[in-house]
Amino acid sequence: MNEAGLKTVDLFSTFTGTVDGKSGSLVIHLIGERPPEKDWAGDWDIVRGTGELMNLRGQGTWGGPGSEGPKPPEPDWD
Repeated sequence: MNEAGLKTVDLFSTFTGTVDGKSGSLVIHLIGERPPEKDWAGDWDIVRGTGELMNLRGQGTWGGPGSEGPKPPEPDWD
């Protein structure tokens, strides 16, 4: 959480695969926040690539409900 009490995310994620028939890996930087009772919203950008994706560039926005994380089992769960 940040100083205003908003849930926040700031992470780097790696994608390895094929884009338009070219293969390689990408490192994507993703940042965002989630106000109380609202969906997540943020920005992403490609920070580097390898292989045939070395020169791929991109940026954009993202958003949605996200995940609340794993839930504990019911108290009487077997």
